[in-house]
Amino acid sequence: MVQGNQADRNSDGNRDAQATGASGRPVYLFCHIPKCAGSTVKSHMDASAPGRAVRAKRRHGFLRDFGGDYTDVQRSGIRPDEVDFIGGHALSRSVVKAFPDRPIRPCVLIRDPLSFAVSFYNHRNRQAADAGHGAIPVEVYIRSLPKNPMIRVIMTRYLGIGYPTILRYGSADRFRMVDETLAGFWFVGSWMHASELIGRLSQELDLPDQVKIRNAATGDRLYPRDVPEAVARRYLRYNAADQALFERWGDVKWSGRPEPVDVRLPSGDQMSYLANEITRVSMSRAIKIARPWL
Repeated sequence: MVQGNQADRNSDGNRDAQATGASGRPVYLFCHIPKCAGSTVKSHMDASAPGRAVRAKRRHGFLRDFGGDYTDVQRSGIRPDEVDFIGGHALSRSVVKAFPDRPIRPCVLIRDPLSFAVSFYNHRNRQAADAGHGAIPVEVYIRSLPKNPMIRVIMTRYLGIGYPTILRYGSADRFRMVDETLAGFWFVGSWMHASELIGRLSQELDLPDQVKIRNAATGDRLYPRDVPEAVARRYLRYNAADQALFERWGDVKWSGRPEPVDVRLPSGDQMSYLANEITRVSMSRAIKIARPWL
């Protein structure tokens, strides 16, 4: 049983209110999990705060994926005295080192696992359609996705836990690590709360608050209700840690009070993640080969 706890710390474990006396303005770190309305947030910030909002760029090099600083500070154009917002798939919490005297306010949007998978499926099919190809069956496509992908993104990108280190952690440990991390976030909420997050950011940064929704998946779309019931049940069981994360944190927003959830996650299932890595790579290659004939 995971009980609710007060989220009253910044990413370094200190109260944000205590840090505000350092040198003024907060820095907002937006951990962009794919398919969680992050493109809407980033597009708004790009348009409304040019120069003050930057997108984190990935470090190059083979060793990047083994952990450490995932964000290339220089390539990202992170100017400590000017930047107020940093977002992107490549954002690592290591960027806080560039702001030693400014309060840090991390934020993230999350999504329920099934609609996450369906949104990714629609996105990939749109890309395939642009290339003149047809759709892969959803039950085939979701086998090419990582296990508990939202937790995986936070661990590998934001926390900088690389490979093969992450394979040491089972589901219970992964959930606990991410749960403790989110307890120090300024904002955590469902992708459905993206407009509220944008409104609050706009208010605090004195920006226009008109939100233009950006949906990366256009054209023919599948909806979660269209997924065969047996496929959906199997997918949710397989991604129980992500489902528990969503149920616990989806409506927290700024309250810092996550929901207590009754979650029983295995702590010794590391081999299931290794098997998933092998399966998803194999399925991704099979899908790539099959696309031209669809």
